[in-house]
Amino acid sequence: MDTLTTGMGTFIRVYTEELERAVKDHPTEYPWYPSIPVSSVVAKIHDALKRGTYSNGGYAFKATCKRLGIKCTYTAINGYVRDGQVFPLK
Repeated sequence: MDTLTTGMGTFIRVYTEELERAVKDHPTEYPWYPSIPVSSVVAKIHDALKRGTYSNGGYAFKATCKRLGIKCTYTAINGYVRDGQVFPLK
């Protein structure tokens, strides 16, 4: 269940928005765009978040964490997407 009310659903929604912004604002950091659509990358990130095999670097991940008010660490991201736990920025 990855509805928008879950931590995973919220993270993916915000990540999608931030990735769309990042590919436009930082095109050299995302050389795969536009040949690979954002939606395809988001689907891969969604699976990687479930498996815990993602990279938390990049503008989109950092902006997502900032908007959600969580640290951009694996512990914080995993807690948010798996349990809905929030590890606040401080």
